[in-house]
Amino acid sequence: MKLEVSSLSFSYGSKKILRNVTFSLESGRSTALLGRNGSGKTTLLRIILGFLKPACGSVSVDGKEVSEMNHRERAKFIAYIPQTLTDIYPYTALETVLMGRASSLSLFQHPGKKDEEKALEALEILGIAHLKNRAVNTLSGGERQLVLIARAIVQDASFMIMDEPTASLDYSNSLLVMEKIEELRQDGYGILYSTHSPDTALQNGSGILLLSDGVSEYIDNPEELEDGRKLSELYNRQLCIKSIKTEKGRKLVCVPV
Repeated sequence: MKLEVSSLSFSYGSKKILRNVTFSLESGRSTALLGRNGSGKTTLLRIILGFLKPACGSVSVDGKEVSEMNHRERAKFIAYIPQTLTDIYPYTALETVLMGRASSLSLFQHPGKKDEEKALEALEILGIAHLKNRAVNTLSGGERQLVLIARAIVQDASFMIMDEPTASLDYSNSLLVMEKIEELRQDGYGILYSTHSPDTALQNGSGILLLSDGVSEYIDNPEELEDGRKLSELYNRQLCIKSIKTEKGRKLVCVPV
């Protein structure tokens, strides 16, 4: 299955935010979205999710225009994971994950036993089944983020859209969340996420979409950025990409010169 963004442009009044953005994301691939503040990252994600209407261009999943789908149809293809829970009520982790089944239920239908089994399975996949009866407002930031990812899993969508999934997390929790995201990619999900960390993109993205002043460039392989030139231009800072050996293989890191 493929999510395709074609010739996408968007403006807020007379201010152009996105200019002819084109790229695609296939199942089993991940794309990291890099760009400075105000470059249009969040706007692009909101258009893909159907929250904003582009001035021109299109977003389609499996050949069907997202703009022609209603909310329930979109939810069957695309799951959204925000940076964090904005309104934290004392729902348990299990209750929060079950909310992801809403698009599969009729208006007044309540989640049944099979829905609960799927929710428990999602918590198990992410290694947080022991938190099922904990109120989400008592969990750490990393644990809450994993609960949100579990909620997305039970939607049974093919693609996950994440707006800075490691924002406000400490280093250990950031690593944990990105490890789980990589496991989901290996399980066949297509994943698009924005990040302010070049290191996260270099080490976890199958591909990288660079966004500068609304103009995009898709990089199919992070190693194409190894000379540091494109990232230096993107952030207007002199940057160097270094390759280091780890137990899991070679990793690229970004450091200022």
